[in-house]
Amino acid sequence: MFKYVLLVCLLQALIVSGCGSSVHHEEQLMPLAKQDTAQRLPLAAETLQYAAPAGPDLYELQRIIAIQQYEASKQPAPPPPAPPAPVQPEIAADSHAGKKKRSKQTASTAAVRKSENRLTIAQLIKKYPDSFLLKAPHSRQKAALTFDDAPDDKYTPQVLDILKKYNVKATFFVVGSRAEKHPGMVKRMVQEGHIVGNHSYNHALFPKLDDDTFKHQINKTDDIINKLTGYNPKFFRPPYGEISESQLNWAASRNILVVNWNVDSQDWRQVNEQRVIHNVMKDVKPGCIILQHSAGGPGQDLSGTVKALPSIIEQIRAKGISLVTLPELLGQPKQK
Repeated sequence: MFKYVLLVCLLQALIVSGCGSSVHHEEQLMPLAKQDTAQRLPLAAETLQYAAPAGPDLYELQRIIAIQQYEASKQPAPPPPAPPAPVQPEIAADSHAGKKKRSKQTASTAAVRKSENRLTIAQLIKKYPDSFLLKAPHSRQKAALTFDDAPDDKYTPQVLDILKKYNVKATFFVVGSRAEKHPGMVKRMVQEGHIVGNHSYNHALFPKLDDDTFKHQINKTDDIINKLTGYNPKFFRPPYGEISESQLNWAASRNILVVNWNVDSQDWRQVNEQRVIHNVMKDVKPGCIILQHSAGGPGQDLSGTVKALPSIIEQIRAKGISLVTLPELLGQPKQK
């Protein structure tokens, strides 16, 4: 009997010890679980660079992480969550207030379902291969340098000087509000043989816009570009590479070609010259479209892009690949 009691006591001690250990580990893990998402994203993005060859799924993950990083870098910390609202008494089913409440619930449910049914960028590219491109549809010994967020009076002139020195023609996706401030830069692009594309009026995240606002962004920027270049651009790149299915269909109906990229320099992360070169050259191949930036947000340092550009041009040419504009790469006119 004494042995039995002793055995029971030992088992209880082991159980208590195990529970204590579990609680201790849980307490250790909680701070990690509460880390800010933006602090973890750079490591995730860095890991993805070496995870696997680029493809639709990896592209989708990289795009999502890039958007989240960019948004986290420019947004202030969110305010603490508001206290939960007090529980309201049940509203009679046949009352006007009850009908209003049910209507709001229905609308909320519909919005959630709409969000759940939204196609990813990879799915849109697969579904609309003629309207949404990441690269040239056919393999050829050509590639395209593209520069987003132009123009400004600091980095855009430096990029244009280098392209002129190496006799390279590129494609610039300009932001309408910036083109209004620096019209001379846009005119210089055209004079030196570059192609100008639409990159929205103020770099909005398009899927969050209603249809009228989205169309206004495109049309207003087209008008600005037309006054400076003499044509309405055929090529359009949505900010952050993000666009909804309905917006893509509207663009296609206006003879607009949506063009993203399949080689990302990640220069917007303000990386140095060697990292920009590495990010580009590891993925360069015939038919690719390379993303870089020739202007940035307030205080954004794009000196890595400027310093890396000569080496990128030389290394791509050493591979036997010619650098051309998007119209030449894709076999499309520059205007609608």
